[in-house]
Amino acid sequence: MTEIERLVRRRAAFKAQITILNNYLNELEDEPTNTWDTLVIYLISIKLDNETLKHWEEAKSGYVNPTLDNLTTFLKHRADMLETLEQSKNSKRVIPRSKGDNKTKAFVASKPYCVYCKKDHYIQNCEAFVRLSIEQRRTQAMKNHLCLNCLRLGHTSKMCYASSCKTCNARHNTLLHEERVSSSENEQTVNLSSHINFNGDQVLLSTALLKIFDKNGKCHVARALLDSGSQSSFITEDFCNKLQFDVIPTKITVSGLSEAQSNVSGKISIQVHSKTILNWQILIFISQRELMCF
Repeated sequence: MTEIERLVRRRAAFKAQITILNNYLNELEDEPTNTWDTLVIYLISIKLDNETLKHWEEAKSGYVNPTLDNLTTFLKHRADMLETLEQSKNSKRVIPRSKGDNKTKAFVASKPYCVYCKKDHYIQNCEAFVRLSIEQRRTQAMKNHLCLNCLRLGHTSKMCYASSCKTCNARHNTLLHEERVSSSENEQTVNLSSHINFNGDQVLLSTALLKIFDKNGKCHVARALLDSGSQSSFITEDFCNKLQFDVIPTKITVSGLSEAQSNVSGKISIQVHSKTILNWQILIFISQRELMCF
């Protein structure tokens, strides 16, 4: 066991020493005791570099009695994490020129790969993945066994050393952050949005800028008129034509203030995104009038 070299912060060193460690553990299985964990954990810990030892001390605090299996699992995750960092840090490496060779050679050390769309980019930069709802992103991440903190393979968020959510600092990726609005805050928002300020002939109405993606994935920015008293949502025919979604035929008449009526020619299902990160799916009616409450 004392022949194990002091571990350095390199993936190759971790892989080699883990192999040596497993060989020693196989030999210890023939000994007349099964309580080697405490001693072996100590002998391995003194071989760790300072940063790895710091992370191990943090990780083992989650166990009542850390076992050797806990330590070996930690070291394997640590090796995988270092491998991921090395690949992302150096995407290209230049080979030194030999004598008589005037050309500079370069090759890609690691190629980004998206597990969602199967293309050569990281999933954080995948337009198709970003257009999903937060719940759908989380489902895809879990389905593909990704770390929910860095969205990479090979480890879990508990063993991840990447930075946390930039919005709330929790142990999940910013793309998986979901705003949780309390009931009191929600009630206050509704009351404010329904307030109309009369001042002579001027009327102030609540509006909001929204992002809506069309059938081809192109983003359109639209201004919505907010009416908390409305029971349905509406969109103009002109804007509906820009989105190019399939229309579900519907023939109804909608009545507004002063019994003003407007015909509805159909309905579509769209996903509405705020200017930040919130998004929701709604079924919206197509109005033949130019201005309707949203």
